[in-house]
Amino acid sequence: MLTTDQNARLDDWVTAKRNHDYHAADKIRVALLHEGIEPEVERPRKAGVFAVDSAGLNGPGDSLEWKKHYTDSQMLELKEYVKKNFSLPPNMTSD
Repeated sequence: MLTTDQNARLDDWVTAKRNHDYHAADKIRVALLHEGIEPEVERPRKAGVFAVDSAGLNGPGDSLEWKKHYTDSQMLELKEYVKKNFSLPPNMTSD
């Protein structure tokens, strides 16, 4: 069960991401992870939001496990790369 403070920080994390304040979002996310709280699990993305994983673009319902390894700012950079190049970076493609 989450405390009132933890719920407030999760709300702050979501707000920071929506406002594109990825530095603040990353800072909050790391603090929550240190407490054993996984923000992506507690506040999952809404259905219909697409994400990039190591296999390419995936839609709703995909596992969030891989997202734990990336900060929000890294995800933004990855999404921009995919948007510009229509492919994943060479270090993320499987041969």
